Amino acid sequence: MSASSIQQYENCPLAYKLKYDWRLPEEPSAALQLGSAMHTALKAYFDGVKAGRVPGEDAILACFVDELSKLKFDEPLQRELCEKDGCDHLRRFLASEHARPRGEIFQTEHSFRVEIGGAAIKGRLDRLDRVNGEVLVIDYKTGKPKTQEDAEKSLQLSIYALAAQSMGHIPSALAFVNLRNCTAVEAQRTSQQLREAAAKVKEVAGKIAAGAFDPKPGQGCTRCSYNSICPAQEAPLTIPPAQRAATVP
Repeated sequence: MSASSIQQYENCPLAYKLKYDWRLPEEPSAALQLGSAMHTALKAYFDGVKAGRVPGEDAILACFVDELSKLKFDEPLQRELCEKDGCDHLRRFLASEHARPRGEIFQTEHSFRVEIGGAAIKGRLDRLDRVNGEVLVIDYKTGKPKTQEDAEKSLQLSIYALAAQSMGHIPSALAFVNLRNCTAVEAQRTSQQLREAAAKVKEVAGKIAAGAFDPKPGQGCTRCSYNSICPAQEAPLTIPPAQRAATVP
């Protein structure tokens, strides 16, 4: 499992089943495409910073545009809007304090696989910065900006902290960097909070193993890729009055 798949199960067990078990394909959204290209550009930037050769703005924007050109979009206008938004976000980011790490850049886009709560969890850390012998775990967000409350409660960040611990690091803080509005929110985790996160992972893994995949209707249903085949979204059949009367004894 991953932090995103666990969140998918929490949002709707049936959607998890269709996506991760049945592997029904989803069309990649424009937002996901934009996020992928921006992550690639930011990796190029911070890899350069780590190597002591800070890339210029033009080089990073060119990297972003090139990466975006490789991705599929339904409409040319959609691609143009994503390119404009992405370039605007990157320009603001590169001119901000967030482009200048507080400590030493340790790793970028680092993949991990660890055991949490008895379950195998995989994922990728956008960036690890070494600060005073500990690490700051940073996750970039290209969608709706995360709030301080989001950072405090995020299971994703808790899983990242546990992953960092498994690699022998002490996670001093966990941060969401919001690329849309160029802000950042930061939180810490206590030992008790990390134990609770591991227990949540174990709980979700147990439900998956038990085959608990009931749909969970809610506000997100209209945006779900599987809305059209979800039994919870089926309209009830209308039985004509004459037919209903014929069935009454």
